[in-house]
Amino acid sequence: MSASLRHIRLDSVDSTNTWARQEIARLAEGTIVTARHQTGGRGRGSNRWVCPPGGGALFSLVIDRRKEWDFSDLGRLSVDAAEITAKFIRDKWNLEAVAKVPNDVMVFGRKICGILVEEAADKIIVGIGLNTDLDPALLNIGGEATSVYALRQQRSDNEGIALELAGLLLERFTTSKPGPLEDR
Repeated sequence: MSASLRHIRLDSVDSTNTWARQEIARLAEGTIVTARHQTGGRGRGSNRWVCPPGGGALFSLVIDRRKEWDFSDLGRLSVDAAEITAKFIRDKWNLEAVAKVPNDVMVFGRKICGILVEEAADKIIVGIGLNTDLDPALLNIGGEATSVYALRQQRSDNEGIALELAGLLLERFTTSKPGPLEDR
């Protein structure tokens, strides 16, 4: 791996991406910002996402975009992050997770993870919200979301999951060019 993770732990925050954007000047590549609780997570456009305390693996990862390859296609980076996350979910929990273009991961047609990739100065922020321990009763509104707990009745180490997944993303984004994973 070309860079190592540096961990900043927050208990509660509006959005890890917003926090990282505000602090970007002092954040080096490989910084992961985790939160136990998010009150104003953001998605694409005006979409908002709130996660109760301990309900998900919530993090933002900082990548230096001054590499020998082009980081201008944020959409491709978002798809790459979704594909890596889907594989992570399949491997970790044996769930049939699939990337849904441009920035979601689905299991059985329901959203289990959202991804937001943004530019900030000379860096990229990759935000991940993975529903791990959300109560199934909270997810039944509209039937559009799910969680690992709803599917496996298994609690998760959210911080450990965030660090493990961030390590995979950092390795991918610092050692190879964006593009379909099957081409690598």
